[in-house]
Amino acid sequence: MKGQGTVKFNSFLSEYEGNVFSGFQAVQNHIDFGAMGEDQVAINELLDVRVWNVVQIDKIWMIDYTTNINSP
Repeated sequence: MKGQGTVKFNSFLSEYEGNVFSGFQAVQNHIDFGAMGEDQVAINELLDVRVWNVVQIDKIWMIDYTTNINSP
């Protein structure tokens, strides 16, 4: 299977909820489907998502999506 893979959820590092914003940090693994033998982790990702309800009456949301990636 050349050039194929998937992203698998690994774990939550934190979840938080507050008056200003709520969010979470999670680790995800980007898997290479055997291009060089067995399936292996090609990229580790730290995902940080924060959400603000900026206009509660109209339910307008602002989302801050930050990702940091590195190779194992």
